[in-house]
Amino acid sequence: MQDGLKGAYLCQQCDNVVFSGWENDFKKVVFDLVQEGKPGRWTGENSIRFLLAVAFRYMVHFLETSPSEANRQRNLYFRDLLRQALEDLTLLNLKLFLYPYQYRPIIAECGFLPGINHFLQLGFHCQSLAAEGNLPQALLLYLPGMMILFTDGDLSFSKSPNFPNPISLVPSSGVDFSNANLTMPQFLLRQLNQAVGQATGHQKGMKMWKFEWQQDKIEHPSKKVYTAYVLDSELRAWQKENCPQQS
Repeated sequence: MQDGLKGAYLCQQCDNVVFSGWENDFKKVVFDLVQEGKPGRWTGENSIRFLLAVAFRYMVHFLETSPSEANRQRNLYFRDLLRQALEDLTLLNLKLFLYPYQYRPIIAECGFLPGINHFLQLGFHCQSLAAEGNLPQALLLYLPGMMILFTDGDLSFSKSPNFPNPISLVPSSGVDFSNANLTMPQFLLRQLNQAVGQATGHQKGMKMWKFEWQQDKIEHPSKKVYTAYVLDSELRAWQKENCPQQS
């Protein structure tokens, strides 16, 4: 079971009626399908508004909790930009760009920390990213089985070899996002490894790292937590054979 940030940042009408309506639509046409390994139907207006609203709520939360003034300015900027996009979706691909990614197992790649399959299948998190080189400012939203990268500039201009054909999300697009943006994990390798390391550290601190739920595992072997463990074990074994620096 997963749930997101629940700070008291929205009025009751917004939270329980408007936001919940977008959330229900997103669950039906994107989230449930992605969990089943099927293409999500990403391009409905309500589903896009749900993504904008989740990121908006994170920005408000970060403004409440961030001790860094540099981060506060970026979070304030994105809070206002997301608010504008919620009110006017025509700003997508003009002032704000959304790049979705649907998870695929990572079992034959150097560089990724084993644990990446756990994190991408189960993680629920958001982080803001400063502009770097020719890359724009960004937000990276993790939902179970997917990532959504928000930027204030078109990534196709960055010409990154690790992200050669970024495709952004707009309402009513005909793009199949289950086959789009497939190299996003490589593009975000540093950020993903940092997130995996933080999640691992948190689990160790909670004394949950490598905790074995043996009876549950026997009764429910197809749970994502157990299949992810198998995939990360395969990744670790492949890296020992094929990545000299990690052997």
